[in-house]
Amino acid sequence: MLAPFNVAQEALEGDKYVNLSLLPLIIEKLKLKLYDFLASIDSEAQPQLHTMLSDMLQDFASRWGKHCLYSLQTVRGDRSHITGIPKLTYCASMLNPCTRRKTSSFISLTDQG
Repeated sequence: MLAPFNVAQEALEGDKYVNLSLLPLIIEKLKLKLYDFLASIDSEAQPQLHTMLSDMLQDFASRWGKHCLYSLQTVRGDRSHITGIPKLTYCASMLNPCTRRKTSSFISLTDQG
């Protein structure tokens, strides 16, 4: 269940390139994996695992937002912590030729201009 998090950590541990541009894609994939895991668990057969995954998703959403979307506004959560992916991360993603096309699915055409 934690394997996607290990893969994400390894992807961000680059030594030749700035890997901040991968962050929006990794956050979106981790969120989808957590939803997949939760959907595959029978809440009656494995109530503790279902509760743990539900709590993980709730915590994930509180840190990164419910949707991985670019916004010019900074969103603040509990204790004034920034919620979501920093704006400059999206800029790095759009400048990286390896991530530009995938990241553009998160950013509206007006914000891409």
